[in-house]
Amino acid sequence: MRRAQRRLARFQSALTGARRVLILTHNHPDPDSLAGSFLLRRLLQKRFGLTAEIGYGGLIGRAENRAMVARLRIPVRRARELDFHRYDAIILVDTQPGTGNNALPPGRLPHAVFDHHPVQPLTRLVPFHDVRADHGAAVTLIAEYLHAAEIGLDSRLATAVFYAIRSETMNLRREATTADARLFTQIFPLVDNRKLADIERAPLTRTYLVILDKAFRATRVLGDTAITRLPEIPYPDAVAELADLILRVSGIHQAVVMGVYRGQLYFSLRTSDPRGNAGRVLQRIVGANGRAGGHETMAGGRIHPAELGRTPEGMERWLAQRIREVLGLTGVRATPLLRRRRKVEGSRKKRISARDGSSLAAAATRRRAKPAKGRNGRAKPSRR
Repeated sequence: MRRAQRRLARFQSALTGARRVLILTHNHPDPDSLAGSFLLRRLLQKRFGLTAEIGYGGLIGRAENRAMVARLRIPVRRARELDFHRYDAIILVDTQPGTGNNALPPGRLPHAVFDHHPVQPLTRLVPFHDVRADHGAAVTLIAEYLHAAEIGLDSRLATAVFYAIRSETMNLRREATTADARLFTQIFPLVDNRKLADIERAPLTRTYLVILDKAFRATRVLGDTAITRLPEIPYPDAVAELADLILRVSGIHQAVVMGVYRGQLYFSLRTSDPRGNAGRVLQRIVGANGRAGGHETMAGGRIHPAELGRTPEGMERWLAQRIREVLGLTGVRATPLLRRRRKVEGSRKKRISARDGSSLAAAATRRRAKPAKGRNGRAKPSRR
């Protein structure tokens, strides 16, 4: 508790002189960054008496994330709608300076950073940073500040935090720590289960179902690794969403999904190995051609093909080949995740037709062979 209070004091000191604060999530925010920013806004308002707004670059594409913002009334604004000169301080949540996945203006350092990814070089220059890669969710470490400030969670905040931990750690099964589990269980009585259900069962569009169909048909399996190449995706988060889903297929222990969104190639890696070093593996695959990072079992990144003088299609082929090389899959035969149904259906119809034809022929033979009977029930004598 004393350590948390010291951190709180240092954080407040870093914001000395500030009146209006902008909290920035990473581009295309997920539940962890949304909930963490929501908590931080409450802390800044209640404890520090500051005006705080939440902004993000990109878009919120996933159905569950849109439902989370709507049902819990999280006040977020797109970065392009904001005037950055109006803010005295900027705080990054679930992202860091220099990573290229946030709307932080070039050449400007934030006043504070809260994250649970490996610390980046520029982050060390920030007046205050709390980066703990040993936490399963960023919202968990931010919640410690509210506890130190003796600020309780209402139902909206508790539901946001609960869902964030649940989705980020896959219900405490993926890279969750004792701190994540403790907070998860402590706030459960405050959760609005009706709103939580509305978020987790958010309505899906028909466009989303088309994406699933295209992804499954585009997936190729090499041993226990699935690689999916999509020429176009509706939103960047789609690659992570699909990778999580494909990893659940029986026999698949690694899933890589890539897709193009507005000229940029986004990709995501998921592995069932808790010591898979997914972040480092993806960095090795991409090299200096793009940006990548993550945790032990999940990682993601993006490449701007135009900056490399390549087409998105050519970059996808290159990335697929690099995945084979780094994961030791060169020479391994790739097979479709789903078999083509046309041949199967065609052969099935042929079998049915043949079976029906044989049955009809047999019935006709029986009718011809069956002797006619007279009134007494005896067979009539043949006239031949």
